[in-house]
Formats: sequence, C-alpha cells, structure tokens
Amino acid sequence: MAMNVQLEHARNLVKRLPPVVGRPQAEFDEIVALLAEPTALFGEPSAACDGSCSSANEVVDWYQLAEEMDQVLRHHRLRWPQVIQMLQVAAQVLKEHSLRLCNCPPRVTVSPKETGFAAVRYELRVDAPWELGFALTSDCSWRLIDLDLHEMGVRIAFKGRWNGPFDEEIASDAATESDDEEHEGYD
Repeated sequence: MAMNVQLEHARNLVKRLPPVVGRPQAEFDEIVALLAEPTALFGEPSAACDGSCSSANEVVDWYQLAEEMDQVLRHHRLRWPQVIQMLQVAAQVLKEHSLRLCNCPPRVTVSPKETGFAAVRYELRVDAPWELGFALTSDCSWRLIDLDLHEMGVRIAFKGRWNGPFDEEIASDAATESDDEEHEGYD
C-alpha cells in the first residue's frame, strides 16, 4: 500500500513539472546586438529618460567588448546561453517592478587581469532613483541564485538616477571604470 502512496505523490509532482526547454541558442552577431541593444529584451526605454546619461562622443566597439566578455566566460567555463538566460531573468525582474530602462547604452566593465579574478559587470540604467536600482540589482541576483542561474564572474546590475551632487556621481563612476590599456586574455 505504501507503494501506491509513493506513486500518487510522484504523479502529483510530475503534473507540476514545467516542460523541459533547452538553453537559448544564438549566433555571435545576435549576442553582440543584444548586448548593445538591450531594449530588444527589456522593452522600449522610458520616455522620461532623454539619453543624457550617455556621452555623444562615446563609441563602443561591441564586438571587441563581447570578445573580452567571452574570455571571462571561457575562464569560468560558461557559455553565452547562460548569460542570455541571466539577462532574461533581469528583464523579468525589471518588468515585475513596472520599470523601464533609460535610453542609454549599457555599461560593461571587464576586470583587468592584474586583479587576479576574471569578472564582467553588465550595467543597465533604469528610470528610477539610485536606491531602487540597487534594490533591483539585489532582487535580480537573488532570483538568479534561486533559479540556479547565478554564475561566478558575471554580474548584471541596474543603476538608477543619482539625485545628489554631480561630482559625487562622477567620483563613484570613476572608481568602477577599468583602464583603457589592452588587457591580456584570461587563462
């Protein structure tokens, strides 16, 4: 009789299981496009943001940046489909908070090899105060952990508006900038 109870419990579990789906597959060009244009995944940017958070003179070589990110991923034995899933979770978290991105390019920071730890930070500007951006980053990280998608060396972050003195924001940005020097590849 105990077997029937176990069979009933097992069948109840099987009924609740979601369908098994594979990781998203993408060509490198598509990955570069998604990194450069996250609104394709996150939705249209906020109309309240005027794009002033990006420099008009700033030109980002997204292919070069994606190559550098790829070195970090390979160092941690990760693949791009895992990063795409992480971005999907981040988009879901943003949507659940009824927020939108600002009309600014993402900011990607790759740790210099000299630090001894290969890491990449993909930061998205949101139309919200900085405190909420911080909370979104935390929510996203915890969601990734809960879904067993959190990966060492890859961080997705949200940055909200700074309402304090302008020079304090610039000082905090400068502290997170990486050198412009060429970095050796990660092993």
